Amino acid sequence: MVNLEEIYKKTNNIKGYSSKRFLISETSYGIKKRLEFIKGNIEEKLTTVKDKNKIQILDIGCGTGELLTIPLGNLGIKILGIDIHGPSIQKAKEINPYSNISFKCISLTKLKENCKFDFIILSEVLEHFKNPEKVLIFIKQHLNPLGYCFVTIPNGYGPFEIENRVWKILIKSKIIKIVKQIKKFFNEKNIRNNSKKDTLNFNSPHIQFFTIRRFKIIK
Repeated sequence: MVNLEEIYKKTNNIKGYSSKRFLISETSYGIKKRLEFIKGNIEEKLTTVKDKNKIQILDIGCGTGELLTIPLGNLGIKILGIDIHGPSIQKAKEINPYSNISFKCISLTKLKENCKFDFIILSEVLEHFKNPEKVLIFIKQHLNPLGYCFVTIPNGYGPFEIENRVWKILIKSKIIKIVKQIKKFFNEKNIRNNSKKDTLNFNSPHIQFFTIRRFKIIK
């Protein structure tokens, strides 16, 4: 298992950079477990690679990069994070301490046809697409023949979905205005306090609610 604390200590060698910013604490959404799984598997695959300078990673829907893209930076290989949300990409560029990581505000469909990657990450993103099957087809087109794709999706009936259902119930109630003000206050406070956020796009809801069985079918 990857020891993330040890990894982040090494990044203190980067001038003007504090590794504490990207220390990931576990949540009910399993963000630390997700990072350890992806990073550990990439490191394992890299042990058989002779020239790591030729290896490239693509992170689709990277958001601000704080919870996944940037913590992968000390692998020392080229990483491209893409997202269609401009403010999130701008934030990612501002906080990124690694020269081997770049961020672009583009969609997957805008990548050049001959642009191939050895590792493609699609983490907590597929549930936002209307046609997840087409997304997976695009990914295959940009994956090297011996490449690997890491896809993570939330439980279609997990904490996030439960929260949304409660929210929809509150919308129909008379206390919704109060709840909205409270939510707005804490969102603004979190942004001001520079708390870790994987995206600044708060208007991209889940439109797919996957179960293991359904996900296996679309694969």
